[in-house]
Amino acid sequence: MYAAAWYNIHFFYASDGASENRTKAVDYYCDQYRKMLMECMHDFFQA
Repeated sequence: MYAAAWYNIHFFYASDGASENRTKAVDYYCDQYRKMLMECMHDFFQA
């Protein structure tokens, strides 16, 4: 997850980087991670 965080920050600064969008970016990445985690949990317990 640490490596993914560094990658996401690099992508954010390369594509936008505006300080006023930092909170939105963090919210977006956290929301996406939560969705993936919930999907994996669902799939795991269905197996």
